Amino acid sequence: MIARSSVAFFVLLVVLTLSSTKLALPTRQRNVALVLGVLMAVSSYTLLGALEYMPVALCIITLYTYPLIVASIGWISGNEPFRPRFAVALIVAFVGLVLALDLPGAIPNVTGIALSLTAAISISVLLIASERERGSSDSRPFTLHMLSACMLTSIIASPALGEFAFPTTASSWAGFIGAPIFYTFGIIFLFVAISKIGSLKTALILNLEPVSSVILSYFILSQSLKPLQLAGIALVIVAVVSTEDRHLATD
Repeated sequence: MIARSSVAFFVLLVVLTLSSTKLALPTRQRNVALVLGVLMAVSSYTLLGALEYMPVALCIITLYTYPLIVASIGWISGNEPFRPRFAVALIVAFVGLVLALDLPGAIPNVTGIALSLTAAISISVLLIASERERGSSDSRPFTLHMLSACMLTSIIASPALGEFAFPTTASSWAGFIGAPIFYTFGIIFLFVAISKIGSLKTALILNLEPVSSVILSYFILSQSLKPLQLAGIALVIVAVVSTEDRHLATD
């Protein structure tokens, strides 16, 4: 997490500096961004902690309850209108993920579930609060402040979370270098997307993230895909596509 947040922070800092973008935020926005940055670190570390207690697939499916949490908060608070089509799409997408991640046989663990749910709640708050606090303003300075807090939190917390070990093989070095690079673009465009389409639609679209991992594992790692996994992938894609604005307008 230190490498990912640090690379993302410095890349975004350089981009904003070269484009002469104002970095300062109003006091309230700055404080909220810093708190959300800490929450960003919490979500990452709790998910990583959950992996010590449960299989990856079970951790991920528990984490991806966050689109349902984001939707529930939006509907209950009245900040999002309830749309039956969207509600169905969220449920279908979740069922699709259960199938795509091939969960049968995975044994849940109380600690693992608690940590994964903590990560899910943290991400939900992160998405909703960033949208509400930032409004229609440029998301990048806000993201920069979040990344700074996330980076510092990770550095401070690292001694208590275990010994830091550098990769020892070429493939592990490739992952160590590649992950922060892809994370940088992903985290920046994530908050740009929230500013454009809102946290609820963004949360639904993010269901494609684990699906893309399953698909890439097939092509890159030569892992096999079962018929139910293919059906799950199809369900997630259909659920996301079905929520295009032209359809929502008819609800």
